[in-house]
Amino acid sequence: MVKNKEINKIDSSHVSAEQIINEIQSHTEIFRSLTGEAFIKAETDNSIVPLDSTEFECWLRKFCFYQLDDIYLSSGIVQQVTGYLKMFAENGEMKELHRRICVQHNTVYYDLGLDGCHFLKITEKGITTVKNSKILMRRSNVFCRQVMPDLEGEPWEIPEFVEKHFHFSSASEKVLFSVFLVASFFFEVMPMPLIQLYGEKASGKTSCEKRILDLLNPVSTGVFALPKRLDDIAMCLSADYMVAFDNIGWINEAVSNLFCLACTGGIIPKRKLFTDNTQMFRSLKSIVIFNSVNQCVTKSDLADRILTFHLERFSQEDRRGELELKEEWEQDKPRFFGAICRAVQGIIGDDEPIKYCSPFRLVDFYMLAVKVGRQIGIKEDEIYEAFEENHNTVNEAIVSGDIVLTAIEQFMMQYSESEILVFNPTDFYRELKDYACGELRFGYADFPRSPASLTRKIGANRSNLEDIGIYFETGRAAERYIKIWKE
Repeated sequence: MVKNKEINKIDSSHVSAEQIINEIQSHTEIFRSLTGEAFIKAETDNSIVPLDSTEFECWLRKFCFYQLDDIYLSSGIVQQVTGYLKMFAENGEMKELHRRICVQHNTVYYDLGLDGCHFLKITEKGITTVKNSKILMRRSNVFCRQVMPDLEGEPWEIPEFVEKHFHFSSASEKVLFSVFLVASFFFEVMPMPLIQLYGEKASGKTSCEKRILDLLNPVSTGVFALPKRLDDIAMCLSADYMVAFDNIGWINEAVSNLFCLACTGGIIPKRKLFTDNTQMFRSLKSIVIFNSVNQCVTKSDLADRILTFHLERFSQEDRRGELELKEEWEQDKPRFFGAICRAVQGIIGDDEPIKYCSPFRLVDFYMLAVKVGRQIGIKEDEIYEAFEENHNTVNEAIVSGDIVLTAIEQFMMQYSESEILVFNPTDFYRELKDYACGELRFGYADFPRSPASLTRKIGANRSNLEDIGIYFETGRAAERYIKIWKE
Protein backbone atom coordinates (compact mmCIF):
# COMPACT_ATOMS: atom_id res chain seq x y z
CA MET A 1 0.00 0.00 0.00
CA VAL A 2 2.83 2.41 0.87
CA LYS A 3 4.89 1.76 -2.23
CA ASN A 4 2.18 3.26 -4.49
CA LYS A 5 2.33 6.55 -2.61
CA GLU A 6 5.28 8.93 -2.50
CA ILE A 7 6.69 9.25 1.01
CA ASN A 8 7.24 12.86 2.06
CA LYS A 9 9.05 12.92 5.39
CA ILE A 10 7.60 16.19 6.64
CA ASP A 11 9.16 17.36 9.88
CA SER A 12 6.69 16.09 12.48
CA SER A 13 7.51 19.08 14.71
CA HIS A 14 5.17 21.07 12.42
CA VAL A 15 2.33 19.02 13.90
CA SER A 16 2.02 18.83 17.67
CA ALA A 17 1.33 15.68 19.64
CA GLU A 18 -1.91 17.33 20.79
CA GLN A 19 -3.13 17.73 17.21
CA ILE A 20 -2.38 14.07 16.47
CA ILE A 21 -4.14 12.96 19.64
CA ASN A 22 -7.24 15.02 18.81
CA GLU A 23 -7.34 13.55 15.31
CA ILE A 24 -6.98 10.02 16.67
CA GLN A 25 -9.73 10.51 19.27
CA SER A 26 -12.13 11.78 16.61
CA HIS A 27 -11.66 8.61 14.52
CA THR A 28 -11.23 5.92 17.16
CA GLU A 29 -12.57 4.45 20.38
CA ILE A 30 -10.21 3.91 23.31
CA PHE A 31 -11.13 1.47 26.09
CA ARG A 32 -9.85 -1.14 28.52
CA SER A 33 -10.48 -4.87 28.41
CA LEU A 34 -11.80 -6.68 31.48
CA THR A 35 -8.19 -7.56 32.39
CA GLY A 36 -7.18 -3.88 32.28
CA GLU A 37 -5.30 -3.88 28.97
CA ALA A 38 -5.71 -0.68 26.90
CA PHE A 39 -7.01 -0.97 23.33
CA ILE A 40 -7.86 1.33 20.45
CA LYS A 41 -10.55 0.61 17.86
CA ALA A 42 -10.33 2.37 14.48
CA GLU A 43 -13.42 3.63 12.68
CA THR A 44 -11.93 3.02 9.23
CA ASP A 45 -11.51 -0.77 9.40
CA ASN A 46 -12.75 -1.57 12.94
CA SER A 47 -9.39 -3.12 13.80
CA ILE A 48 -8.72 -3.47 17.54
CA VAL A 49 -5.11 -2.95 18.58
CA PRO A 50 -3.50 -3.07 22.07
CA LEU A 51 -1.84 0.27 22.89
CA ASP A 52 1.11 -1.38 24.60
CA SER A 53 2.41 -3.17 21.50
CA THR A 54 4.57 -2.75 18.43
CA GLU A 55 1.38 -3.40 16.45
CA PHE A 56 0.00 -0.08 17.75
CA GLU A 57 3.16 1.82 16.80
CA CYS A 58 2.81 0.53 13.23
CA TRP A 59 -0.89 1.46 13.22
CA LEU A 60 -0.12 4.96 14.51
CA ARG A 61 2.49 5.65 11.86
CA LYS A 62 0.16 4.49 9.09
CA PHE A 63 -2.72 6.54 10.52
CA CYS A 64 -0.66 9.74 10.48
CA PHE A 65 0.85 9.02 7.09
CA TYR A 66 -2.52 8.53 5.41
CA GLN A 67 -4.69 10.87 7.49
CA LEU A 68 -2.35 13.79 8.22
CA ASP A 69 -0.67 14.88 5.00
CA ASP A 70 1.98 12.20 4.65
CA ILE A 71 3.49 12.84 8.08
CA TYR A 72 6.07 10.25 9.05
CA LEU A 73 6.34 10.39 12.85
CA SER A 74 9.57 10.58 14.79
CA SER A 75 10.10 8.18 17.69
CA GLY A 76 9.71 11.02 20.18
CA ILE A 77 6.25 11.97 18.91
CA VAL A 78 5.21 8.30 18.90
CA GLN A 79 6.17 8.00 22.57
CA GLN A 80 4.30 11.18 23.52
CA VAL A 81 1.11 10.16 21.73
CA THR A 82 1.24 6.59 23.04
CA GLY A 83 1.85 7.77 26.60
CA TYR A 84 -1.11 10.13 26.53
CA LEU A 85 -3.48 7.55 25.04
CA LYS A 86 -2.46 5.00 27.69
CA MET A 87 -3.18 7.54 30.41
CA PHE A 88 -6.52 8.33 28.78
CA ALA A 89 -7.38 4.62 28.59
CA GLU A 90 -6.71 4.07 32.31
CA ASN A 91 -9.80 6.14 33.11
CA GLY A 92 -11.76 4.80 30.16
CA GLU A 93 -14.65 2.39 30.01
CA MET A 94 -14.04 -1.34 30.48
CA LYS A 95 -15.44 -3.52 27.71
CA GLU A 96 -15.48 -7.22 26.93
CA LEU A 97 -13.44 -8.47 24.00
CA HIS A 98 -14.55 -11.51 22.04
CA ARG A 99 -12.65 -13.83 19.71
CA ARG A 100 -14.47 -15.14 16.64
CA ILE A 101 -17.65 -15.91 18.66
CA CYS A 102 -19.83 -13.86 21.01
CA VAL A 103 -22.81 -15.26 22.94
CA GLN A 104 -25.28 -12.70 24.32
CA HIS A 105 -28.94 -12.91 25.34
CA ASN A 106 -29.78 -16.17 23.50
CA THR A 107 -27.95 -14.87 20.44
CA VAL A 108 -24.73 -16.18 18.90
CA TYR A 109 -22.57 -13.84 16.81
CA TYR A 110 -19.88 -15.34 14.58
CA ASP A 111 -17.13 -13.23 12.98
CA LEU A 112 -16.93 -14.31 9.34
CA GLY A 113 -14.17 -11.77 8.66
CA LEU A 114 -16.39 -9.34 6.73
CA ASP A 115 -15.53 -5.65 6.45
CA GLY A 116 -16.83 -3.39 9.20
CA CYS A 117 -18.72 -4.76 12.19
CA HIS A 118 -20.76 -7.23 10.14
CA PHE A 119 -21.27 -10.57 11.87
CA LEU A 120 -23.30 -13.69 11.38
CA LYS A 121 -26.20 -13.49 13.86
CA ILE A 122 -27.90 -16.71 14.98
CA THR A 123 -31.12 -16.58 17.01
CA GLU A 124 -34.02 -18.91 17.59
CA LYS A 125 -35.91 -17.08 14.83
CA GLY A 126 -33.27 -17.16 12.11
CA ILE A 127 -29.75 -16.60 10.79
CA THR A 128 -28.78 -13.24 9.28
CA THR A 129 -25.77 -11.02 8.68
CA VAL A 130 -25.96 -7.85 10.77
CA LYS A 131 -23.86 -4.85 11.73
CA ASN A 132 -23.28 -4.43 15.45
CA SER A 133 -20.56 -1.98 16.47
CA LYS A 134 -21.12 -2.64 20.17
CA ILE A 135 -19.62 -6.13 19.87
CA LEU A 136 -15.82 -5.98 19.99
CA MET A 137 -14.21 -8.86 18.11
CA ARG A 138 -10.44 -9.03 18.57
CA ARG A 139 -8.89 -10.80 15.59
CA SER A 140 -5.60 -12.61 16.02
CA ASN A 141 -2.66 -11.97 13.73
CA VAL A 142 -3.41 -15.23 11.90
CA PHE A 143 -7.18 -14.67 11.54
CA CYS A 144 -8.67 -15.67 8.18
CA ARG A 145 -12.09 -15.12 6.63
CA GLN A 146 -14.70 -17.82 6.86
CA VAL A 147 -16.90 -18.96 3.98
CA MET A 148 -20.50 -17.79 3.88
CA PRO A 149 -22.65 -20.64 5.22
CA ASP A 150 -24.95 -22.44 2.85
CA LEU A 151 -28.11 -22.43 4.97
CA GLU A 152 -29.67 -25.11 2.80
CA GLY A 153 -27.57 -27.50 4.87
CA GLU A 154 -29.62 -29.51 7.35
CA PRO A 155 -28.44 -30.38 10.91
CA TRP A 156 -28.98 -34.10 10.30
CA GLU A 157 -26.33 -33.92 7.55
CA ILE A 158 -23.56 -33.19 10.09
CA PRO A 159 -22.90 -36.87 10.99
CA GLU A 160 -22.81 -37.66 7.25
CA PHE A 161 -20.16 -34.99 6.65
CA VAL A 162 -18.19 -36.27 9.66
CA GLU A 163 -18.34 -39.79 8.24
CA LYS A 164 -17.14 -38.52 4.87
CA HIS A 165 -14.30 -36.22 5.90
CA PHE A 166 -12.99 -37.57 9.23
CA HIS A 167 -11.48 -41.02 9.73
CA PHE A 168 -12.57 -41.99 13.26
CA SER A 169 -12.45 -45.60 14.36
CA SER A 170 -15.79 -46.00 16.19
CA ALA A 171 -19.41 -44.94 15.84
CA SER A 172 -19.44 -43.37 19.33
CA GLU A 173 -16.48 -41.14 18.41
CA LYS A 174 -18.35 -39.89 15.34
CA VAL A 175 -21.31 -39.06 17.58
CA LEU A 176 -19.19 -37.10 20.07
CA PHE A 177 -17.31 -35.30 17.31
CA SER A 178 -20.55 -34.20 15.62
CA VAL A 179 -21.72 -32.90 19.01
CA PHE A 180 -18.46 -31.05 19.61
CA LEU A 181 -18.58 -29.18 16.29
CA VAL A 182 -21.94 -27.61 17.15
CA ALA A 183 -21.27 -27.12 20.88
CA SER A 184 -18.06 -25.18 20.15
CA PHE A 185 -20.22 -22.14 19.26
CA PHE A 186 -21.07 -21.82 22.97
CA PHE A 187 -17.53 -21.90 24.37
CA GLU A 188 -17.88 -18.41 25.88
CA VAL A 189 -20.63 -19.41 28.29
CA MET A 190 -19.53 -22.87 29.45
CA PRO A 191 -16.40 -25.01 29.96
CA MET A 192 -15.40 -26.83 26.79
CA PRO A 193 -13.56 -30.18 26.69
CA LEU A 194 -10.12 -30.54 25.21
CA ILE A 195 -9.94 -32.59 22.03
CA GLN A 196 -7.27 -35.31 21.81
CA LEU A 197 -6.63 -37.02 18.47
CA TYR A 198 -4.35 -40.05 18.57
CA GLY A 199 -3.28 -42.79 16.21
CA GLU A 200 -0.25 -44.23 14.49
CA LYS A 201 1.58 -42.47 11.67
CA ALA A 202 -0.30 -42.00 8.39
CA SER A 203 -3.64 -41.86 10.20
CA GLY A 204 -4.29 -38.23 9.23
CA LYS A 205 -4.05 -36.62 12.70
CA THR A 206 -2.62 -33.30 11.56
CA SER A 207 -4.94 -33.14 8.56
CA CYS A 208 -7.87 -33.72 10.89
CA GLU A 209 -6.77 -30.80 13.09
CA LYS A 210 -6.42 -28.54 10.08
CA ARG A 211 -9.94 -29.38 8.93
CA ILE A 212 -11.39 -28.64 12.36
CA LEU A 213 -9.71 -25.23 12.30
CA ASP A 214 -10.80 -24.57 8.73
CA LEU A 215 -14.40 -25.40 9.61
CA LEU A 216 -14.64 -23.47 12.88
CA ASN A 217 -11.77 -20.97 13.11
CA PRO A 218 -9.79 -20.49 9.86
CA VAL A 219 -6.24 -19.27 10.48
CA SER A 220 -3.28 -18.71 8.19
CA THR A 221 -0.80 -20.79 10.21
CA GLY A 222 -2.74 -23.99 10.83
CA VAL A 223 -1.46 -26.08 13.75
CA PHE A 224 1.38 -25.19 16.15
CA ALA A 225 4.18 -27.13 17.75
CA LEU A 226 3.70 -26.98 21.53
CA PRO A 227 6.05 -24.24 22.83
CA LYS A 228 8.56 -25.19 25.49
CA ARG A 229 7.98 -22.16 27.73
CA LEU A 230 4.79 -22.02 29.79
CA ASP A 231 4.36 -18.28 29.05
CA ASP A 232 4.41 -18.96 25.32
CA ILE A 233 1.74 -21.65 25.68
CA ALA A 234 -0.40 -19.25 27.71
CA MET A 235 0.03 -16.61 25.01
CA CYS A 236 -1.29 -19.05 22.39
CA LEU A 237 -4.27 -19.96 24.57
CA SER A 238 -5.20 -16.33 25.20
CA ALA A 239 -4.82 -15.14 21.61
CA ASP A 240 -7.44 -17.16 19.80
CA TYR A 241 -10.79 -18.91 20.12
CA MET A 242 -9.40 -22.28 19.11
CA VAL A 243 -5.79 -23.51 19.22
CA ALA A 244 -4.40 -26.74 17.73
CA PHE A 245 -1.07 -28.28 18.79
CA ASP A 246 0.69 -30.90 16.70
CA ASN A 247 2.48 -34.10 17.69
CA ILE A 248 2.60 -33.88 21.49
CA GLY A 249 4.65 -36.61 23.13
CA TRP A 250 3.91 -35.96 26.81
CA ILE A 251 1.96 -33.42 28.88
CA ASN A 252 3.65 -32.49 32.16
CA GLU A 253 1.81 -31.26 35.25
CA ALA A 254 2.32 -27.53 34.56
CA VAL A 255 0.99 -27.78 30.99
CA SER A 256 -1.85 -30.01 32.19
CA ASN A 257 -2.90 -27.35 34.73
CA LEU A 258 -2.74 -24.65 32.06
CA PHE A 259 -4.93 -26.69 29.69
CA CYS A 260 -7.47 -27.21 32.50
CA LEU A 261 -7.56 -23.45 33.09
CA ALA A 262 -8.14 -22.80 29.38
CA CYS A 263 -11.02 -25.28 29.46
CA THR A 264 -12.93 -23.64 32.31
CA GLY A 265 -11.63 -20.10 31.80
CA GLY A 266 -9.42 -18.14 34.17
CA ILE A 267 -6.89 -15.37 34.69
CA ILE A 268 -3.13 -15.73 35.11
CA PRO A 269 -0.99 -12.84 36.40
CA LYS A 270 2.53 -12.05 35.20
CA ARG A 271 5.06 -9.30 35.70
CA LYS A 272 5.17 -6.72 32.94
CA LEU A 273 8.49 -6.74 31.08
CA PHE A 274 11.13 -4.22 32.16
CA THR A 275 9.28 -3.40 35.41
CA ASP A 276 9.77 -4.46 39.02
CA ASN A 277 6.23 -4.91 40.30
CA THR A 278 3.76 -3.93 37.57
CA GLN A 279 1.30 -6.76 37.07
CA MET A 280 -0.35 -7.80 33.84
CA PHE A 281 -3.27 -10.20 33.60
CA ARG A 282 -3.92 -12.65 30.82
CA SER A 283 -7.35 -14.16 30.27
CA LEU A 284 -7.31 -17.83 29.24
CA LYS A 285 -10.38 -19.38 27.62
CA SER A 286 -10.04 -21.34 24.43
CA ILE A 287 -10.80 -24.66 22.81
CA VAL A 288 -7.62 -26.77 22.83
CA ILE A 289 -7.00 -29.50 20.27
CA PHE A 290 -3.88 -31.66 20.16
CA ASN A 291 -2.70 -34.86 18.53
CA SER A 292 -0.26 -37.57 19.54
CA VAL A 293 0.76 -41.08 18.56
CA ASN A 294 -0.47 -42.48 21.89
CA GLN A 295 -2.79 -41.09 24.52
CA CYS A 296 -0.51 -38.73 26.44
CA VAL A 297 -2.81 -37.48 29.22
CA THR A 298 -1.73 -38.81 32.61
CA LYS A 299 -3.27 -36.33 35.08
CA SER A 300 -6.77 -37.04 36.39
CA ASP A 301 -7.93 -33.41 36.29
CA LEU A 302 -7.12 -33.11 32.61
CA ALA A 303 -8.43 -36.58 31.80
CA ASP A 304 -11.84 -35.60 33.21
CA ARG A 305 -12.01 -32.77 30.64
CA ILE A 306 -10.93 -34.74 27.58
CA LEU A 307 -12.79 -36.05 24.57
CA THR A 308 -10.46 -38.51 22.89
CA PHE A 309 -10.68 -39.69 19.28
CA HIS A 310 -8.74 -42.53 17.69
CA LEU A 311 -7.81 -42.22 14.02
CA GLU A 312 -7.15 -45.37 12.05
CA ARG A 313 -4.30 -45.62 9.60
CA PHE A 314 -5.39 -45.30 6.01
CA SER A 315 -5.07 -48.45 3.95
CA GLN A 316 -3.46 -48.25 0.52
CA GLU A 317 -6.91 -48.56 -1.06
CA ASP A 318 -8.23 -45.58 0.95
CA ARG A 319 -5.32 -43.23 0.22
CA ARG A 320 -6.15 -40.34 -2.09
CA GLY A 321 -4.29 -37.32 -3.41
CA GLU A 322 -4.24 -34.04 -1.47
CA LEU A 323 -5.67 -32.05 -4.39
CA GLU A 324 -8.63 -34.38 -4.73
CA LEU A 325 -9.34 -34.32 -0.99
CA LYS A 326 -9.02 -30.54 -0.82
CA GLU A 327 -11.37 -30.03 -3.76
CA GLU A 328 -13.97 -32.29 -2.17
CA TRP A 329 -13.60 -30.54 1.20
CA GLU A 330 -13.93 -27.05 -0.27
CA GLN A 331 -17.03 -28.13 -2.16
CA ASP A 332 -18.73 -29.48 0.98
CA LYS A 333 -17.50 -26.89 3.48
CA PRO A 334 -20.17 -24.14 2.96
CA ARG A 335 -23.03 -26.64 3.38
CA PHE A 336 -21.25 -28.38 6.30
CA PHE A 337 -20.77 -25.02 8.04
CA GLY A 338 -24.33 -24.01 7.22
CA ALA A 339 -25.67 -27.23 8.76
CA ILE A 340 -23.73 -26.47 11.96
CA CYS A 341 -25.21 -22.94 12.06
CA ARG A 342 -28.70 -24.37 11.61
CA ALA A 343 -28.09 -26.79 14.51
CA VAL A 344 -26.94 -23.88 16.70
CA GLN A 345 -30.18 -22.08 15.84
CA GLY A 346 -32.23 -25.10 16.95
CA ILE A 347 -30.39 -25.40 20.27
CA ILE A 348 -31.18 -21.81 21.26
CA GLY A 349 -34.89 -22.59 21.36
CA ASP A 350 -34.58 -26.00 23.08
CA ASP A 351 -35.96 -26.01 26.66
CA GLU A 352 -36.78 -29.73 26.90
CA PRO A 353 -35.48 -31.52 30.02
CA ILE A 354 -32.49 -33.87 30.07
CA LYS A 355 -33.22 -37.49 31.01
CA TYR A 356 -29.92 -38.69 32.55
CA CYS A 357 -27.39 -37.27 34.98
CA SER A 358 -24.15 -36.41 33.24
CA PRO A 359 -21.49 -39.18 33.06
CA PHE A 360 -19.00 -36.44 32.12
CA ARG A 361 -17.36 -34.00 34.55
CA LEU A 362 -18.37 -31.01 32.38
CA VAL A 363 -22.08 -31.23 33.16
CA ASP A 364 -23.12 -28.19 31.12
CA PHE A 365 -21.37 -29.60 28.07
CA TYR A 366 -23.20 -32.92 28.44
CA MET A 367 -26.55 -31.11 28.66
CA LEU A 368 -25.69 -29.11 25.56
CA ALA A 369 -24.58 -32.31 23.81
CA VAL A 370 -28.02 -33.85 24.37
CA LYS A 371 -29.62 -30.78 22.77
CA VAL A 372 -27.22 -31.06 19.82
CA GLY A 373 -28.24 -34.70 19.49
CA ARG A 374 -31.87 -33.69 19.14
CA GLN A 375 -30.92 -31.44 16.22
CA ILE A 376 -28.80 -33.99 14.36
CA GLY A 377 -30.99 -37.03 14.97
CA ILE A 378 -29.16 -38.79 17.81
CA LYS A 379 -31.04 -39.88 20.94
CA GLU A 380 -29.88 -39.10 24.47
CA ASP A 381 -29.26 -42.80 25.21
CA GLU A 382 -26.71 -42.89 22.39
CA ILE A 383 -25.12 -39.63 23.55
CA TYR A 384 -24.85 -40.98 27.11
CA GLU A 385 -23.25 -44.24 25.97
CA ALA A 386 -20.77 -42.34 23.80
CA PHE A 387 -19.64 -40.25 26.79
CA GLU A 388 -19.32 -43.35 28.97
CA GLU A 389 -17.25 -45.13 26.32
CA ASN A 390 -15.00 -42.09 25.95
CA HIS A 391 -14.51 -41.89 29.72
CA ASN A 392 -13.60 -45.60 29.94
CA THR A 393 -11.12 -45.26 27.06
CA VAL A 394 -9.36 -42.32 28.74
CA ASN A 395 -9.33 -44.04 32.14
CA GLU A 396 -7.91 -47.29 30.76
CA ALA A 397 -5.10 -45.34 29.11
CA ILE A 398 -4.25 -43.57 32.36
CA VAL A 399 -4.25 -46.78 34.40
CA SER A 400 -2.23 -48.76 31.86
CA GLY A 401 0.24 -45.90 31.46
CA ASP A 402 0.93 -45.51 35.20
CA ILE A 403 2.98 -48.20 36.90
CA VAL A 404 1.44 -47.62 40.36
CA LEU A 405 -2.14 -47.86 39.11
CA THR A 406 -1.26 -50.86 36.95
CA ALA A 407 0.43 -52.51 39.91
CA ILE A 408 -2.64 -51.96 42.13
CA GLU A 409 -4.96 -53.30 39.40
CA GLN A 410 -2.86 -56.45 38.92
CA PHE A 411 -2.26 -56.86 42.67
CA MET A 412 -6.02 -56.82 43.41
CA MET A 413 -6.70 -59.44 40.73
CA GLN A 414 -5.27 -62.00 43.19
CA TYR A 415 -8.21 -61.45 45.52
CA SER A 416 -11.95 -62.00 45.25
CA GLU A 417 -14.57 -59.26 45.51
CA SER A 418 -15.58 -60.47 48.97
CA GLU A 419 -12.13 -59.80 50.46
CA ILE A 420 -11.38 -56.48 52.17
CA LEU A 421 -7.65 -56.02 52.69
CA VAL A 422 -6.38 -53.92 55.59
CA PHE A 423 -2.74 -52.81 55.88
CA ASN A 424 -0.78 -50.19 57.69
CA PRO A 425 0.72 -47.83 55.06
CA THR A 426 4.27 -49.16 55.44
CA ASP A 427 3.26 -52.80 54.99
CA PHE A 428 1.08 -51.97 51.98
CA TYR A 429 3.92 -49.98 50.42
CA ARG A 430 6.39 -52.82 50.91
CA GLU A 431 4.03 -55.54 49.65
CA LEU A 432 2.92 -53.58 46.56
CA LYS A 433 6.49 -52.60 45.69
CA ASP A 434 7.70 -56.20 45.97
CA TYR A 435 4.85 -57.35 43.75
CA ALA A 436 5.39 -54.60 41.15
CA CYS A 437 9.14 -55.00 40.94
CA GLY A 438 9.16 -58.78 41.33
CA GLU A 439 6.11 -60.21 39.59
CA LEU A 440 5.56 -57.35 37.11
CA ARG A 441 9.28 -56.52 36.69
CA PHE A 442 8.85 -52.77 37.09
CA GLY A 443 11.95 -50.74 37.90
CA TYR A 444 12.56 -49.81 41.56
CA ALA A 445 13.44 -46.25 40.53
CA ASP A 446 10.00 -45.77 38.92
CA PHE A 447 8.10 -46.62 42.11
CA PRO A 448 7.16 -43.98 44.76
CA ARG A 449 9.98 -43.55 47.26
CA SER A 450 7.95 -43.71 50.50
CA PRO A 451 4.62 -44.94 51.92
CA ALA A 452 3.43 -41.32 52.14
CA SER A 453 4.19 -40.75 48.44
CA LEU A 454 2.25 -43.90 47.53
CA THR A 455 -0.75 -42.85 49.64
CA ARG A 456 -0.81 -39.42 47.99
CA LYS A 457 -0.57 -41.04 44.56
CA ILE A 458 -3.53 -43.32 45.28
CA GLY A 459 -5.57 -40.44 46.66
CA ALA A 460 -4.93 -38.28 43.59
CA ASN A 461 -6.17 -41.11 41.35
CA ARG A 462 -9.12 -42.27 43.43
CA SER A 463 -11.63 -41.74 40.59
CA ASN A 464 -9.49 -43.69 38.11
CA LEU A 465 -9.29 -46.67 40.47
CA GLU A 466 -13.01 -46.57 41.23
CA ASP A 467 -13.73 -46.61 37.51
CA ILE A 468 -12.02 -50.00 37.30
CA GLY A 469 -13.81 -51.27 40.42
CA ILE A 470 -11.10 -50.77 43.05
CA TYR A 471 -12.02 -48.82 46.21
CA PHE A 472 -9.96 -47.81 49.22
CA GLU A 473 -10.23 -45.99 52.51
CA THR A 474 -7.54 -44.42 54.64
CA GLY A 475 -7.80 -43.42 58.27
CA ARG A 476 -6.54 -43.87 61.82
CA ALA A 477 -7.79 -46.22 64.56
CA ALA A 478 -5.07 -47.39 66.93
CA GLU A 479 -2.71 -46.62 64.06
CA ARG A 480 -2.96 -45.48 60.46
CA TYR A 481 -4.47 -47.94 58.00
CA ILE A 482 -5.33 -48.46 54.33
CA LYS A 483 -8.38 -50.54 53.54
CA ILE A 484 -8.71 -51.68 49.91
CA TRP A 485 -11.27 -53.90 48.13
CA LYS A 486 -12.94 -54.67 44.78
CA GLU A 487 -16.54 -54.22 43.75
